[in-house]
Amino acid sequence: MQRAPVTVEEQLLQKAIKEECTWENLPKRIQATLSSKEEWHRRAPTRVIERLEGI
Repeated sequence: MQRAPVTVEEQLLQKAIKEECTWENLPKRIQATLSSKEEWHRRAPTRVIERLEGI
């Protein structure tokens, strides 16, 4: 079972992944927590796969 997101940033990140947002459409608050556009492109697919596998 997955744990519930704790912080607002985690909630926004999950919402952005769910909606498949591009880097340009990410809220500035989320962009600030990521070090680069490349990190977003690495993390988003990983999270989607984890969610689909039920991790």
